[in-house]
Amino acid sequence: MKNILVIKHGAFGDFIMAEGAFKAIKAYHEKDHITLLTSKLFKEIAENSDYFDAVEIDDRKPFWNLCALRQLWKIFKHKSYTRIYDLQTSSRTALYYRYLKHADTEWVGAIPESKFYFPKAMHSKVHIFERHRKQLESAGLRNIPDADNQWLVKHSTVLENIKGKFAIVVTGASKGHDKKCWPIENYLKICEHLISKDLQVVLTGTSNEASKIEFIKENISQPERIISLMNQADFYDYATLSQKAMLIIGNDTGPFHLMAFSKIPAILLLSGVTNLVSAVPKWHSLSYLKEDNIADISVQKVCLLIDSKL
Repeated sequence: MKNILVIKHGAFGDFIMAEGAFKAIKAYHEKDHITLLTSKLFKEIAENSDYFDAVEIDDRKPFWNLCALRQLWKIFKHKSYTRIYDLQTSSRTALYYRYLKHADTEWVGAIPESKFYFPKAMHSKVHIFERHRKQLESAGLRNIPDADNQWLVKHSTVLENIKGKFAIVVTGASKGHDKKCWPIENYLKICEHLISKDLQVVLTGTSNEASKIEFIKENISQPERIISLMNQADFYDYATLSQKAMLIIGNDTGPFHLMAFSKIPAILLLSGVTNLVSAVPKWHSLSYLKEDNIADISVQKVCLLIDSKL
């Protein structure tokens, strides 16, 4: 049995988009022991998946933090990994290659002198699914699938409070990415349009979106048609919700992508911050509208797209 290490820290959207790569690595190393090196945020879902035999935590603390560096040293030096799949391909993991791995360990990543190499310059020119596919194919893996969310689907108690047809609206984005957010006044109008189609509207988010969700609830004409799941839904709930939804609409953020994996009708609203090629999968179920300033996307265009999908 060989020891295999997979490195994928995040962020959330990037982590879930690596699911197809996780699945392919597991199939290729079916008889080997596979360890994931990741952030604390993803420990639970990684352990609950069928893809890894062990999960190690790397919170990416500064290298001058001797305790953290000692822990990394143990992870890399004591396990004698035969092969390391660097799906993060960051400047930090490049340092892991140079200073922490064993000399005879096969490295699959973006290091030119490594045995298996897919140029980092190509990352922005292909979608992340294709990047993972090319990276793994360089190491002999084949039939690498796109990511999906079936591995996260479970019975979700949040569905018990949703009767009838509904659409999901994702008004927020990761903290610090306000330029990715369509104005909440526009989302209010979209919620009104969805309600006019006899749909309930499910709003997802965390406390970061509290003011936005409250704005919609306070200003919508039929507040009883709004269902807020703020701070009530986890990764598993998002995946389960998307199996039942009629439509999802939202900004470029991890929860949107996770739910769009269900291949339900989806509308993604983008700003100039997002690299269209690397971030947006080419699925028939997914449509997008993009403007350099996301506020310039018109409500009318979004409503027309909604009508075409319902």
